[in-house]
Formats: sequence, C-alpha cells, structure tokens
Amino acid sequence: MCVGALLLAASCIQARPGPEDNPRELTDSSGARFAWECDYQGCSIGLLQETPTPSLEFWPGSPAAGYRTTWGRLFAVCLADVEDEWLSTPAWCRPVACQSRADCPQVFEYERVYSYECRHGLCQNADKETWPPDFLKRKDAWLLCYAGYPRAETLNSLDAHIEVGGRVTDACTADVTRTTSCTLPLPFGCRQP
Repeated sequence: MCVGALLLAASCIQARPGPEDNPRELTDSSGARFAWECDYQGCSIGLLQETPTPSLEFWPGSPAAGYRTTWGRLFAVCLADVEDEWLSTPAWCRPVACQSRADCPQVFEYERVYSYECRHGLCQNADKETWPPDFLKRKDAWLLCYAGYPRAETLNSLDAHIEVGGRVTDACTADVTRTTSCTLPLPFGCRQP
C-alpha cells in the first residue's frame, strides 16, 4: 500500500524545465527570428544572420542597442539600450509567435518557473490563475496592438504610436497605469490573446 502511494506521489511531481525544454530559435509576431541560447544557468536572446540589426541611432545620444526579453502574460523580445538597465518602449517589443508549445520559451533559472504555451499563435503564460485568459492588462494590450507591425515601422514613428495608442485607449480603462484592465476582444488591428 505504501509503495503504491509513493509511486502515485512521484508520478504527480513535475520535473522542473531546463535548457532541453527550450527552442533554439524564437520568432516574434513581426516574423523576426532570434537565437535562443540556453544552458543550465538560463537562457539569453541572440542574433541570427537574418535577425534585424539592432539600432537606436534615432534616439538621443545613440545608445548601444541590442535585444532583451520580457515576460509576464506574454513572452516578448524588445529592442533595448543594452548599456541602460532597461530602456525600451512598447513600440520596440513584439510578442513571441508560435505554432506549438515547442516554439515557446520556458523560464527556469529563477525560483519561480515561468512556463509558456502556445495559445492563439502567441507564447502565453501557462499559469491561468495569475494570468486569466479573459483578463488583460494595459501593458499586454500595447504588446498585442503592436504585434502586427514590422519592427522598422515603429522604431521612430509617431503615426504608428498614435494609431496603436488610440486602440489601447479604446480598449482599456481611463486609468493609465500598467495594471489597468482592458476589454476583450481588443479593437481591429490588434492581436487577440
């Protein structure tokens, strides 16, 4: 009886993901492809031959540009100032696209594991209690409304920012904090979560 209980308990324990549970490449919603390099310390974003060259030459002081990742409900790749701790804007970020869970990163290097699954063609957090599918924060609405734009069109474009800003304003409550809720479905032109 005890042996059966031990076997049942062992089968319920899920193994912590590791580097082998991650893809080798990520593709964002604009179609840009990136290397995703993992070892037992964690994962980092890298460049492939076809990855758009990171550039912030339009930004005052022309900071050193590179790519960083951010995660929460959505896993995203952002153009960023790599010398600053984190200088980026929603216009420079795109959610990671997928066809299956195998395309989605698994963040395992912290105490809390962030597991991503493929839902509606985007890598979304598998923890539906923390990130319910029917609730969307304003910061995620920005990502979803920029999702369809090629990266080059939103680097320094006021037109795109006004257009996307209008969509986010239409969908989200007047409180402009990053945690405000938004009405689903999002307006035409935005990806749906």
